[in-house]
Amino acid sequence: MGGVPTNEFGEVQKSPQELISGLFAVGECAVASLHGFNRLGTNSILELITMGEFAGQKALECLSDGPVAAPSDVGEKTFSLFSRFMESTGEGNIGQIRDEMRSLMTEKVGVFRTEEGLTEAIEKLKELKERADKIALATRGLRMNQDLVQHWELENLLQVSMVIAQSALWRRESRGGHSRMDYPERKDQFNHHTLAFMSEFGEVRFEKRPVDMSIYETKGEHYEKFGIIERKY
Repeated sequence: MGGVPTNEFGEVQKSPQELISGLFAVGECAVASLHGFNRLGTNSILELITMGEFAGQKALECLSDGPVAAPSDVGEKTFSLFSRFMESTGEGNIGQIRDEMRSLMTEKVGVFRTEEGLTEAIEKLKELKERADKIALATRGLRMNQDLVQHWELENLLQVSMVIAQSALWRRESRGGHSRMDYPERKDQFNHHTLAFMSEFGEVRFEKRPVDMSIYETKGEHYEKFGIIERKY
């Protein structure tokens, strides 16, 4: 139902056509489309075991070709982020912002969603991000700095929340665990995986990846078991 997009070998996708060299993801955090549209927890063991095997073999192939060259700017974004945390001088409470974000996502971006609620959530997340960016760390050191860890974690949670909210707003239909009260019907135009990318906070780019329906389309034995079944509430 969501996660890091990968190809059939567990290699992480930078776009539907481009891979991130040397980066792999399998199991609960990844989406390899082994189960078509479905990505529920009851299927995670099969996907983990199978994709773990494929990804491991592919990783060995990559290593046999020699070390994977790291990008020239590797680590710069993280250093820049930590520098921003260290240089902030404003007041505020990380825990309070986190609680507000949690309540906001529960109320506006739960299973049952509307365009109005999602739009409100997106604007509120921007406000929370601005407040979080200004908060000064209580401790400036890097060693065992729990304040820094909590600030970093909040940064990640805000980014994931923004992608979830904007993805739910973009998908104007109801399907699986995503129910738009203002768009209650499932639409064939959304019969694809949605890949979401965000380089700058609030600026989300969407691309599509087709779902392999070949087993159903060949009309072989028990093919009907692989069709699309609508979930009803």
